[in-house]
Amino acid sequence: MKRDFHYNTVKVLAVHAGFSVQDAQYIAYFSQQVDDFIMHAPFITDSAPPPFFIENRLARKLRIRRNRWVFLPCTTGINMLRTLSSSYRLHTLMPFHFIMPRPFYTLNKNAERSLYRCISANRGEHLLVNQRVKDIVQQMRTEDFLIALGITLHTFADSYAHEGFSGFQGWENAAHVHAGLRSSESLFFRTLPSIGHANAGSLPDECTAKIEIHAKRTEKSPYEPLIVRDNAVFFADCARRICDILCMANQKSPLNNSEWGQLSENLTTAQTHNTWEKTFPGITFAYKKNEFLRIRLETLRHDAGLLNDLEINPDGLHDVYCENADRARFAALTLAHHVNDDFFRYNEAAYRHIHAVIGEYSAHTHRTHLAHYCEIAEAHM
Repeated sequence: MKRDFHYNTVKVLAVHAGFSVQDAQYIAYFSQQVDDFIMHAPFITDSAPPPFFIENRLARKLRIRRNRWVFLPCTTGINMLRTLSSSYRLHTLMPFHFIMPRPFYTLNKNAERSLYRCISANRGEHLLVNQRVKDIVQQMRTEDFLIALGITLHTFADSYAHEGFSGFQGWENAAHVHAGLRSSESLFFRTLPSIGHANAGSLPDECTAKIEIHAKRTEKSPYEPLIVRDNAVFFADCARRICDILCMANQKSPLNNSEWGQLSENLTTAQTHNTWEKTFPGITFAYKKNEFLRIRLETLRHDAGLLNDLEINPDGLHDVYCENADRARFAALTLAHHVNDDFFRYNEAAYRHIHAVIGEYSAHTHRTHLAHYCEIAEAHM
């Protein structure tokens, strides 16, 4: 789904579930942040990371500068280039956007690939995404709780949008769009690698789209209309489930059918016509990527040739949300001063989510990046 659901809709639902304006903004912000946090490269910081990161080899103290650490952030946002990496698909694409019916570590590696497909949260209480919601709601209402809730609600919502697709590359994602796109667009998307819903473009994420997508039930079966739905209706079901979750988390009675009917109608109007402020005049919709995750990077050393090839100004390395700068930071030394608590809380909640889904916090390649960055830092500082 897109921002109009992950942020706007979630914020409306949080307000109607009785959360304060500040808490509703907090939950909705971190729901949307899952799509936007693309920071992948390690960086140096003079803010001591919480013990969680050090204990799980996600941060290391520099030997030569005892007051500085190298920190490995947890990427949650989608980067099309990185989807070609199997590690990225397992540690980012699948757990946050295409969550499987049950934990990855419980599946036989030779299991039928159709079991990798995402299933919407309304298909059964046994699904992993529903268990994640229960686990989060049982926690105390702390700032960490609200961040974890926002992250989990993003994954919950994406289980609807991405039903029928997996976060891996395989035949289960090969698809033909028969309704919802122009034929030329459909033909173009069919040429892309079958990763996630690439063969269907952004259609599965559109709040008001009516779609018919042909795919395979098994590897050798013919294509058939496997995903046929009206997203306006399907996503309205998702919104009500999220509203119930938020009411439960806030210890409030769920909305009755009459109350939900009016709210659902208003949500559909706002999503269809992009009239959020007009439809919900008492709610402010203002999402800024760095509102809570405040971090500013200072360049200590960089490869000028690489920056030139990527057409990046050294100042661009400061922007944690710039994908090209994130790639360049692997060949640069960047220092973050006074990283705020929310930044660490978000990364810890994200890592814990990955662990619950696949049974580990990070891939061997991630830890290799951390060690390599430490070597660069200790050689050039």
